[in-house]
Amino acid sequence: MIVLNITIIYDNKNNAFNCVQLLLHNLKINVDLEVTEFYLSGNHGTLKKLSYIENFNSPSPDMDTFKKIITSLKKSDLFIIASQISNCDISIGMKNFFYNLSQYFIDAKIKSLIHNKIGIVVSTTAGAGLFYNTNLLKKNLNLLGMNYIFKFHETLYETNWNDINLKTKMKINKNAFNITYKILNLYNNLHSVGSQFFNKKICMPNIHLVHPAKNNIIDVSCLEKQDHYLHKHM
Repeated sequence: MIVLNITIIYDNKNNAFNCVQLLLHNLKINVDLEVTEFYLSGNHGTLKKLSYIENFNSPSPDMDTFKKIITSLKKSDLFIIASQISNCDISIGMKNFFYNLSQYFIDAKIKSLIHNKIGIVVSTTAGAGLFYNTNLLKKNLNLLGMNYIFKFHETLYETNWNDINLKTKMKINKNAFNITYKILNLYNNLHSVGSQFFNKKICMPNIHLVHPAKNNIIDVSCLEKQDHYLHKHM
């Protein structure tokens, strides 16, 4: 039986969390799952921006969480980002997470950590900004080196999952089923004979982030340079 290793990042427990559970339920029908979940908001507060990612061994709650995420991500087949859009924007914790991840990748000078992994961006909102922010999350994963990314987004006006009517839940579950079918098909193709091509390591030039003081902005400018470098040397 195939065992699918999954790493999930939630900004908090919201409707996006329930959409992820539908994905996991549909996957579990066909394969065994090993799931590791992380919450960017918890008892210790929201994940902070780690100013000096080179101090990887420095003890702190945020660094400990980030190190666990990296360890889980290295062994995972599927990487899920679940974020609820609020006030036309993603959470500060999610922005800080992407900043920290990009810093780590630049410091490691390698993109192959998630190059051949499958990603899913799950987002929900009761207002505007759903498509823009979903695409923003996908773009950041892509610029970090992930080539296979699916989007699963829903406009849900109800704040409580139990208040959503049955017809809407059936529609969401149908979308989840379709995505899981594509995921399993892609996973099968990537792990078939000849897929070793996708596992090669790619060394990156030493590029530093621009605008490090802007805590609420995911800076993708330097990652675009990395993306250009990647395609140039493929």
